[in-house]
Amino acid sequence: IRRVLDGFGVQHVFEMDTYNQPELTEIVKKALDTNGFSVVIAKHPCMLKFIREQQRKPGFVRGRVDIDQNQCDRLHVCVEKFGCPSFQQKPKGQIEVNPDLCIGDGSCIQTCPVRAISPGEKR
Repeated sequence: IRRVLDGFGVQHVFEMDTYNQPELTEIVKKALDTNGFSVVIAKHPCMLKFIREQQRKPGFVRGRVDIDQNQCDRLHVCVEKFGCPSFQQKPKGQIEVNPDLCIGDGSCIQTCPVRAISPGEKR
């Protein structure tokens, strides 16, 4: 993609890792504030594909995340902004992680403004 953009003469091309969400937000803002045409190339391997490939290797141990219910403010930023299907909202507003759906890559950890999501024990 970068070569194609260079070939078209695009002068403002920003590249970064999508898993660094705060930096991605800043780069997108910078690209929007740039005069002229700009492009953000956000790259990172698909974690679902990556985890599936890793599972085939001997000794693979799957990660997981936990939610500290005492720290969670119930604003549901994790569900509304991140949208991971492993997050399940309970009737009283608690968010729980379905261990069968969680791939354990930890990308959700940085989405919680009160840091209620943390790495859990590997399984």
